[in-house]
Amino acid sequence: MLLNLIRPIPLEIIKYEITFYKTYRMFGIKFLANKWPRTYERFWAYMFPAENLKILLRKNA
Repeated sequence: MLLNLIRPIPLEIIKYEITFYKTYRMFGIKFLANKWPRTYERFWAYMFPAENLKILLRKNA
């Protein structure tokens, strides 16, 4: 019974967006972070913190 509760659910990422506070949007950080998300996460995430992560998922059958 416990295994039924913790089994992974197959999900597919349809779309994602990193959103920022207004100050960072004015400097184009949103554009750069969404164009190169891995580079943003690795180098710039602590200097320019994100406000939200919007992720649209679809459950695979």
